[in-house]
This record gives sequence, structure tokens and C-alpha cells, in this order.
Amino acid sequence: MFKAIFILIALPAIFLSQVFSQSSIEELKEEYHKEIKKLMKKKDIPGASIILLEGDSILWEAYFGYADASSEIPVDEHTLFKTGSVTKLFTGTGIMQLQERGKINLDEPVSKYLPSLSINQRFPESAPITSRLILSHQSGLPSDIMKGFVSDSVEVYTAELAYLNEEYTAYPAGVIRSYSNPGFNLLGILIGEVTGTSYMDYTAREILKPLEMNSSKFHQMRKSIDKLSADHNREGEVVQDGYLREIPAGGLVSNVQDMSEFLSLWLNNERNDVLSEDSKLEMLTFQPAAPFDLGETYPLAWMANQNTHAGTIYHHGGATFYHRAKVAIAPESNLGVVILTNAARGNAICKLYDEILTEAARVKGYEFETKETANSIYPDKKIKLTPDVLLKYSGAYAFPAEAYNVEVEKSHLVTNIQDTKVKLIPVAENSFIPRITIWGPLGFKIKKIRFVFHEVAGEQLLIQEEVENGNQNILGQRIENPKIPEVWKNRMGEYEVINQKESDYQMFTDFELRHEDGMLALKFKVNFDNNPTIKPALIPIDDKLAYIAGLGRQAGQSVRIMKTATGEEILYYSGYKLKKIN
Repeated sequence: MFKAIFILIALPAIFLSQVFSQSSIEELKEEYHKEIKKLMKKKDIPGASIILLEGDSILWEAYFGYADASSEIPVDEHTLFKTGSVTKLFTGTGIMQLQERGKINLDEPVSKYLPSLSINQRFPESAPITSRLILSHQSGLPSDIMKGFVSDSVEVYTAELAYLNEEYTAYPAGVIRSYSNPGFNLLGILIGEVTGTSYMDYTAREILKPLEMNSSKFHQMRKSIDKLSADHNREGEVVQDGYLREIPAGGLVSNVQDMSEFLSLWLNNERNDVLSEDSKLEMLTFQPAAPFDLGETYPLAWMANQNTHAGTIYHHGGATFYHRAKVAIAPESNLGVVILTNAARGNAICKLYDEILTEAARVKGYEFETKETANSIYPDKKIKLTPDVLLKYSGAYAFPAEAYNVEVEKSHLVTNIQDTKVKLIPVAENSFIPRITIWGPLGFKIKKIRFVFHEVAGEQLLIQEEVENGNQNILGQRIENPKIPEVWKNRMGEYEVINQKESDYQMFTDFELRHEDGMLALKFKVNFDNNPTIKPALIPIDDKLAYIAGLGRQAGQSVRIMKTATGEEILYYSGYKLKKIN
């Protein structure tokens, strides 16, 4: 999905995380029990469950609220939740098993094992797409194929291969970490192709059964699941979720007890029945950073926080429309946690995972050194820059949700990102404190972050950096404002989807090809998660192909021209066929 990189408005929440000082696990349990109950009430989350592990031992197991708010069925140890993208850890485990058994090699092209894959390679000099690059989200594959992503009558997961063969790669392989659901679905298809069985049957036989995850299964059509929690919207009301096509990327259903068995695989060095120590170590090994990863490195399938008092925390979150999940391990502290919720706003609870692990590590006597970011390296006194320096940074910048202009205004740089006016206060030649304008002269500085202009791999980037921890996000890639070809101008107007099945959940609606600040943009509404409207800039390559400008998830994806059987011209984007209506 589109995820805005610009996080200024959300910043206060980032720096208000609660700090507890328990002296025992019992006090930790009591404090976080209260915190979870408080968040459930505040965020309309009907039900949740949590389990905290130390090795194979359970330190804390708790169940909250209702599995079904309308009938007040309580959450208990049998309640199942949709885990969303946590499923990717199981897909990654399956791929590592196949490498152990000599069936595949992570560094061979996936096309060797899936000869039917024929995605259009937009970058002739690109390295091959390999399983390793998919596992680290550096493959260059599109971020999502939204048509048919969720449906009441969903296609089989292998159907996405046909959609991928209609697409172009978003990036050269190995240049940027850009999260890809189709990538992990492709790995699921590969598992089926190599083993001669379905991904679901293979995973059940080779991972779930040996780990005694006896209640876990996959959310599939025409297969009812006993004890599965109801779905709840942002108001905590019972609604009906659809089925996910990309089962290997997000279709697992589980409970905290079962999921704790999976975590024990990673915490118990003696447990090699599913994956060898060498394979586990390889999966937890940080891969080389791609050029546009800003020095950040990641393991295979897992995500990770390296700078914590609990040691490195490996984690993965998951989300469907109406469930949220989080699993995490801190191997150096021998701790793990599972948090499952049944509501659209359940991430408020899932975000506690790192605090819980860090506090539990301290209580248990672990406290690893962290690399603190010294505030002194971030100057905060305003300086004056020459007009030439300011002009050097002015221009058009793009990130996946939109493009914006950085302009010189009265000896300052100003911009407007996602309808938020920002004045940039210089504190070094390329570093600025953002000042948010509320109304007229009213506004406030956000000294906790810096906007930094920096050249990376030959590209001029605007980077947002957090002062307290040094975390960086690409806020924009400078682009030349391309001249819009006449043929693309003639295509401007409103569009409707013509290949939508009645049973499909239409993820994107209200399409319009239009001018936006002098650029060509594809404006549309995202039909979930507060229904934002976004307007990514398009860079035309030729008369029939354009791509979304910027760097990051959803950028680089193609918008192409196709013709119907009757010769009518249509737009094709993310599986959607779009016909102009005015």
C-alpha cells in the first residue's frame, strides 16, 4: 500500500512512548496489562492477546476483550487472529528449507525455478532477480498488484504470476529496499513449483506440523475456520473482511500459543527440526545495504532494530483490513513476544513490542550498550545561506504519494508537502529545521528532526532524519520537471475501472490523469485506512509507458497504455484496466 514517508504531523507520538521502571516481571505484566486495556478503550480495539517468552518458557500470557464484539465472545487461548504479513516469515523459512535440501539456491535467478515468470525488465543492465533479493525486499519487483488483492471470491494465489507478467520492474535489482507483497507471493509460487504441491500444503506439512502449531491454518475460500476472531473496523464494529489472494505474503491465521512455538525455533539453539542452525543464522544475517538504503541493512524476511538495550530485536508486523499482528525476538536476551489484535487500529497495541522486550530484558538482567546519537552533532542555531546555495536545493522533488516543489521565498526555502506548508530554517549548509505553518504567521519548529539535502548514487535527495536516533527516510528525489508529451496531455481526464469483479474489493477508486503543479499525475483515492487521496507524479518514458516518480514503496511502478479487443485505448495500472469517461 502507499505509505507516506512524510511524518511531521505524527512526530509528537514518536517521542511520547511510555517508559516503565519495573523491578520484576510481575510489575511489568501489571503495568502493560493496564496500558493495553487503556489503548483498547481509546482506540476501539475489541480484542487482543499477548505472550512473552524467555526461551521455551512463558513469562506472560494474557487475553483481553472480545473475539466478537457484537456477541461478546471473549478472547481466549483458542482464539485465532489473521496475522497478515507475519506470514512472510513462514514463506522465508520454507525457502531456506529448500536451499538446505539442495532444491534451490538463494542467489540463482528465480526464473530458473519459475520459467513462466516473464515480467518486463525496464532496466536492461539490472542484475537478476533472486530469492535472496526478494527476501530482503531489494528485488525491484512492484510493491503491490492491487486489482483482486482482496475479494469475496478471490483468485488462487498463483494467478498473480499472470499479473506480474503484464508489469514492468520498478527498480533495477539490488538498488533499494522497497517492500513487495508480490515478491513473497512469487516465493510461495516457487515453493509450489519446486515441491510439486501447493504452498499451503507444503507449509502445513514442513513447518506448522513439526512445530506443533496445530491450530494455525490459512484463510482460504470455502474453508471455514473455527475460533477465528471476527473483524472490527476503526470504530470497533463487526464488519466482514474479504479473502487475500497473496496467501504466501499474508494469509496465515494463528493464535499466540501457536506463534510462540514458531518463535521458540529462533530462541532455542537446540531446535533444528524445522531449520538448521546455519539456515537460521543466514536468515538473521544482515544483508549488504543497497545504494538507496542510506546505510541501513536488513536480514532475510525479518525486519530488525539493532540499537536497543535488549540487543538486536528481529520483528515483523502484519495487517489485514481489520486485524493487526506483531512478532518479535531478541535472541541476545533470549526473549520473544507475540501480539495479536482483531481491529483496524490494533497497531496501537502492537507497537508496544519493543518496549516490552526492552523492559523484560532489563528485569532479567540484560542491558546491552546502545549507540546513542549525540545531539551536539545536530546544530540548532539558525545560519544564513547565500541565494546561490538556496537555489541549489530548489526544484521539484517526488516521493511515491506526490511530487512537490522546494522554492526560495524571502531568503528561505519553503515547500508544501501533503497540504502542509513547511519553512526550512537553515542550521548547516545542507541541513534544516522544519517549521510547520499553521495559519498566517502561526507555526512551530520541529527540532527533533532535520531535513537534509544529500546526493546519493548520483541522485539529489531530500532526507528526513530523526535527531534522537539518527533514523533516516527519503522524503523526496529531485526530478527534472519533464515536458508532458501531447499524446499524454490528450489522455487527461477521469477514468473508471472496467475489469473490476463484483466480488473484488476495489482498493483504488476515483482515478484521474491530470496536471499537478506542472507535472503529469495519476490522482486516485485509496479505499481503506482513512481513505486518503494521493497524486503520484508520472514520468513518461514514451508514448505508451510512464512510471511513478520517487524512491520507495509504490514508486517506480508503471502506468502503461493497452488496447482492448475493439482497439479502444485504456490505461493499465496495478492490474486495473482504466477507461476514460470524460
